[in-house]
Amino acid sequence: MRILGQEPRGSTGRGITPAYVDEASQFQVQYWEFLGSREAYANRMEARLDRAERTVRHVCQLPAEVWPTLFEKLSQAELRANAGAIQSGIFTEAEFDFNRFCGKEPYTFNRQVVIETYWQAGRKLAACIGDVRERVLGDLAAERRIIGEFGQAFWLDKRHGFAPNVTASHTFTAEIFQSAGIPVQRVHVMGCCKAYDTKVGTHTFLTKMEETHPLYRHLSKLEYGTSTGRQRMVGWCDLVEKADALRFGGYDDLVINKLDALSPNGEWKGGDLLLCTGYTDAAGKIYTGVPRDDSLRRTLKPIYATLPSWKEDISGIRSFDKLPKEAQRYIAFMAKEIVRLANRNEATTRLPNIRYVGVGPDPDQIIADIPTTSELIKLA
Repeated sequence: MRILGQEPRGSTGRGITPAYVDEASQFQVQYWEFLGSREAYANRMEARLDRAERTVRHVCQLPAEVWPTLFEKLSQAELRANAGAIQSGIFTEAEFDFNRFCGKEPYTFNRQVVIETYWQAGRKLAACIGDVRERVLGDLAAERRIIGEFGQAFWLDKRHGFAPNVTASHTFTAEIFQSAGIPVQRVHVMGCCKAYDTKVGTHTFLTKMEETHPLYRHLSKLEYGTSTGRQRMVGWCDLVEKADALRFGGYDDLVINKLDALSPNGEWKGGDLLLCTGYTDAAGKIYTGVPRDDSLRRTLKPIYATLPSWKEDISGIRSFDKLPKEAQRYIAFMAKEIVRLANRNEATTRLPNIRYVGVGPDPDQIIADIPTTSELIKLA
């Protein structure tokens, strides 16, 4: 995707950024519109479609020949995202043919088809439309648990991440207060990361593995976007990024997933595992946090600690004590370095617990009896 004046970047092709742009411009589609008359809704949609056509043509300056390809790209993205539901017979492939929304001329929509499709979908949801804020506050008053999940990762936050490789929303703790309409108060936050790193798009990926490395080839077979099907890049675990997410975003517990993926498999027979504990520049200066100057960040090299891998398949293990000693130390080292880097040797000590370690894709493939962070630091 290319925005005028910016470098090209990856895109899911699903309209996430334009939807948030419409929200910030006070031009969004509101659910309540489907509770009113079709005529009033259609008039508002006509204005939105007219604005969208002008934006793509005059602001984005999209070449005319590219216009039809947008609809095909969206169709393919949605077919990948909904493949399971299609195979189960819940939907048909025809329902994800977005080419029908393309107008006969460049930069135009088939407006009547768009309006009718939105209206029919909205009317099916009409019985579910309500005030989310009231529901959330009511559940809190009843002492029910509410789990809030916010998009993707701390480093993809629209303000704290590195443009243009960011999502269109805020992606950590503070967002729940605005999105759910909760008065500012303490919430329990669980961070979630993999035992290694992945990225998509045109990110600066300091810890990216060599693509010829056998572990890279093994992991890349596992790493595709859940909803988009995009191939992810694979890298060594960057503890500096995870520590800054703790320092500036905050979390009480940390979940570490896909530890099992580092076990020997295929041509990956095991060997050294690298974990990034800092960065260095050409002059030898060491950075223990992520610089906000992206032009500087791109010049840095990772500083790695090297730990031995384990030789066993750990996917059937359900207790921390049963893990190979090398796997235990890997988890302990992650905890120790995240705490060290996040605290910057200050008096304030952040000690999130390692709540769960994932050793496979199934819901029961978790290890929950993790020692306290203080004990893990000693083990590391």
